[in-house]
Amino acid sequence: MTPRSLVLVAVVCALSVPGATGAQQAPPPRIRREIKGLDFRKDGVWRRQARAVRALRAKLLSRRSFGALNAPMAAAGASLAAGVPLASSAAVSGVLRVPAILFKFKDTPATELRNATQYNQVLFAASPTGASAGRPYTYRSFYEQMSNGLLSVQGQSYGYAALDSNEVTYTGVPGTCSGSSFGTTNCNGLFSSEAWARMQAGLREALRKLDNQVDWTQYDSDGDGYVDLVAFIHPAVDGACGGATNNHLWPRRSYLKNALNIVVPYTTHSVNSQGVPIKVADYILDSGVGGLDGCDPSQIMPVGTVVHETGHGFGLPDLYDTRYTSQGVGEWSLMGTGNWASPLSPSRMDAWSLSQLGWVTIVPLGSAGTHSFGAAPTSDTAFYLPVSGSNPRGEYFLLENRQA
Repeated sequence: MTPRSLVLVAVVCALSVPGATGAQQAPPPRIRREIKGLDFRKDGVWRRQARAVRALRAKLLSRRSFGALNAPMAAAGASLAAGVPLASSAAVSGVLRVPAILFKFKDTPATELRNATQYNQVLFAASPTGASAGRPYTYRSFYEQMSNGLLSVQGQSYGYAALDSNEVTYTGVPGTCSGSSFGTTNCNGLFSSEAWARMQAGLREALRKLDNQVDWTQYDSDGDGYVDLVAFIHPAVDGACGGATNNHLWPRRSYLKNALNIVVPYTTHSVNSQGVPIKVADYILDSGVGGLDGCDPSQIMPVGTVVHETGHGFGLPDLYDTRYTSQGVGEWSLMGTGNWASPLSPSRMDAWSLSQLGWVTIVPLGSAGTHSFGAAPTSDTAFYLPVSGSNPRGEYFLLENRQA
């Protein structure tokens, strides 16, 4: 792509807190919303580390210390070439290791199942191959490219765990749930307290059945005694695909807890070097099928949901309009609805999100004039423009060149 020129007469790109955009492509039939109230623990996944990075970067930005702010990106290219993520206090960096737990129901037809090798190829291959051949990204390669090699998501698929009961046992019986705001009485393992309890019981059952096959210590990178993140993969169509008969599990991020939202982790057989058993709490639940539109039962899963939910594991908020009166930043950002711009090729993060994680070079604009910069991701640069006049909240603009 060729660079575009920007004349700094009026700023029309991203604010420090992104707002609404204009009309965008209408969503497909799939319900592209998350359910409010579902989240990781406050310190779950890598949120504690990411908070420290954000705090440091905020200090560096307030001091206009752009050299230190951009140091991780300056060294990231060599890190990417070496295949070893660079450790940096000014960027979320390193290897996030994620076990993928595959489970099936008692009534799941064998013809609907794919094997663990295929899920390894979709999720953890360094580049698309096998079941992911012809796709732009794997879970791993998406984050490696977007972070310029500062972060790698690696792991392994385990299973299948064969649950003891039919699918409806874990989703809840259709017609018994009235909590859905999407026009059906499906339970989807979500829309009643009983359905929620049934779904979590199924996840615990899957962990119990596969526990001894996994060395859980390798998935606790920060030594806090908890697996950083688990991806549960079920074999049915995504419950959010809609339809009166679609009572399958709804994708989500959450943690293992009781009815009072108090964490009740699963304790594994693995013990860390301090003699403490490793626990499982934070998880992503997703469908193992979906293909190009996310709802095709004949195709293996896309990566849009897992890459979006993992962004929350670094403390990033949703940037779509959670009141659903507009698109928010829409499909221009992974943390908007960009995970469904194309499920096989999700939108990258916006400049603000990348800056929070230390995955973009920030260049200050000190004077009026014409400035040229390339399109993301060819260019790894966003321009910083402070708000003039009284600015007690320290707001600023970040400008990036995004081209559809």
